[in-house]
Amino acid sequence: MPHVVIHGPVSLEKFYQQFEPTTIRENSLIMKTREAFLNVTKDILLLECVAVEDRFSQIFYMQLVQKAPDSTTVRLDALTDPEKNDAVRRFLAIIGAQLKAQHPACQYAQHNLSGFLRDGDVPI
Repeated sequence: MPHVVIHGPVSLEKFYQQFEPTTIRENSLIMKTREAFLNVTKDILLLECVAVEDRFSQIFYMQLVQKAPDSTTVRLDALTDPEKNDAVRRFLAIIGAQLKAQHPACQYAQHNLSGFLRDGDVPI
């Protein structure tokens, strides 16, 4: 399953408070965030997402999970299980970059998004 782990102090509550629905277009890929949902303990954030690649549209949830104060994982929610195409992988990478950009002390700890995650990604 595609994912990115961010090591360092992250605030999902801050990410949630600054959330705005967004549309990102990269070549033939279209990626949209519609809604954000933060759980009561503020350690799981769900993003309602739409990814379009070559006219193939998928609606799914992306999950940001804080497993420890210094480890946060960005991954797909298993219940929605979209096809893991380039649009979905790139979208995960962009959200990971946005989260990391909010917290300059953070680093990418591990990921399986080679070619999609770029250290110089600028948040949208």
